[in-house]
Amino acid sequence: MLRLLSLIAALALCLVSARVNFRGSGQFGQAQVETLLSEELADKHQRLALYEDEMRQMYGALPKNEFGNLGHDALRSSLHRFFVKRHGWYLHGLEPGTLVDVPENQVVLQDKDRLPLLLQETFERRTVGLGATLHDAAAMAAAVEDLIRGEVDAHLKDAYTAAEVPLDAQISYGGAYLVSKVYFMSYLLEHNWTVENHRDLDDKQQIFEAKYPLYDEAITWLNRTVEREIGTATDKPIDSKLVATVANKVGEEYHILNDGECADLRKTLQKMESRVPGRIRLSVFYNMSLHSHWKFNEKVETLRALGALDESNPNQPSVLISNYATAKPNCVNASNIYDICCRNTCEDLLTHLESEIGTSTSTVERITSIVAQLQSESVQAPRELPPALLRRLDEISAHHGGQVPLHGRLFAQWLHHAYPLECPYPHEAGVTNPQLWTGGESDQASEAEMKQHVDADTCAVTWEGKIDCGEESVELPWTAKEELLQSGIVIEGKTRGIWSMLRSVVGLLSLAAAVLLAWPQHSRGSTSNLRLDANLKRAGLQRWHIAVAALACTALCTGMLDPLVLGIASLGGFVAKFAVPRMGSLGEPSLKLPKHV
Repeated sequence: MLRLLSLIAALALCLVSARVNFRGSGQFGQAQVETLLSEELADKHQRLALYEDEMRQMYGALPKNEFGNLGHDALRSSLHRFFVKRHGWYLHGLEPGTLVDVPENQVVLQDKDRLPLLLQETFERRTVGLGATLHDAAAMAAAVEDLIRGEVDAHLKDAYTAAEVPLDAQISYGGAYLVSKVYFMSYLLEHNWTVENHRDLDDKQQIFEAKYPLYDEAITWLNRTVEREIGTATDKPIDSKLVATVANKVGEEYHILNDGECADLRKTLQKMESRVPGRIRLSVFYNMSLHSHWKFNEKVETLRALGALDESNPNQPSVLISNYATAKPNCVNASNIYDICCRNTCEDLLTHLESEIGTSTSTVERITSIVAQLQSESVQAPRELPPALLRRLDEISAHHGGQVPLHGRLFAQWLHHAYPLECPYPHEAGVTNPQLWTGGESDQASEAEMKQHVDADTCAVTWEGKIDCGEESVELPWTAKEELLQSGIVIEGKTRGIWSMLRSVVGLLSLAAAVLLAWPQHSRGSTSNLRLDANLKRAGLQRWHIAVAALACTALCTGMLDPLVLGIASLGGFVAKFAVPRMGSLGEPSLKLPKHV
């Protein structure tokens, strides 16, 4: 990532007066989000069945709310996992560890950088807390891809302009290849560049070829993609729609190329693993940066915000291998909507468990029988699970009355113990904030800071290349804090369900009261009604006042009205009732009739 930032800076020096600015393209707002969501919920393009088929197994295994649908957290998780598996996309705002309610002193994402979250907020306003069906989740996924295709079209138009190729229905093979290459170059540069003219483009292509890491592998991958989608016949005109297909394939399939680079990163990190499974001593981590081409130089505060630092032993902090491998420093921010990051290999293990179990919870016996046969890149199977691992699973089961939720923090922690190199350690909510990472110098430790950690370490390297720290404890940290996706099987979930039911009953009663009060009353009504009307009038009230209040209560109980909005409206009405008449009396002239005509 640091080499990429240096490359972007070098390209910026070539700029005189930009004619094509890739930075500002492909941005959307609330109106476009609402339109796309409406179209997909109505299945305008008749393709949701394909999305539903892909999401069905995961949807069935995720915990449901009291209405039998995916709640807020479960929907976030389903969309995140769906796109990571499908295209390697980490959707902005939906990544694990992202804060939804951000404290005042934290970084807040702008709308252009949080479109998936904006999409979910729009959907949840429509459904009034009922949650998402499989159809709804599929529509959300389709709407995300609609947004991304719109962004691709905008950047592709920039590529045509920068390459000085006319955007016609038919273009030459050379023009099609050049536009595809310019788009791919922009994608890898995170669209953070500008082009003045064709000569400026040539200069920047040369810089890119010379300085971009693994350029040969990248251009070989692009050439194969172009040949597959466009062909090799250079003497025939090319349909511009095929160039658009290449551009979309770059975003949808780049994770395949990126996985190779991520595999090299994981191997390098695993070679530095200490005796504590899945961890690298911070001193060893920094020492690799000082004496090799690898730039492992994130400062302690940055590693902590990314969730890549284990400080359970305050005297010897360690870097969590799996957490660091999937962290933002190793991502390509290729879109306003998603990043391309190293794949979380634990997702494959969890998906296998979900397919075998089929529900959101299971027994200890069922889970252990599956995990004992479940092999990973670093763990051989079949195997006998250690007693300590079995004891931890029994504790989770006891905490939940005999069942183990598969999508809670405690089970994720258990998977980290079972597969420390594949499964990230799940920090408690609020501990991490990956949004603070900027990729700038403020995130980097100085050479003096890194050397200080290295010099303070007393460990030695054995003849096998392993790190020997004497009596270092090999026990992994464990905390008993549970955090669940919305579910009805836990006491907290039951309480939420009872409250929701009570809220619905109050809403229905308020609606009935509003209808009765607003119903026209005749002067020949009963004596009690006439007395009620008289009493209300003496109190300065009318039936419709109470009817409106009852409707407001209905809206509040069903989630259609925000409590703050209701409070402000009530205060405004109170002020208006007493202030306006007085102001009117002050402003009007006093008119008096004479005593005698």
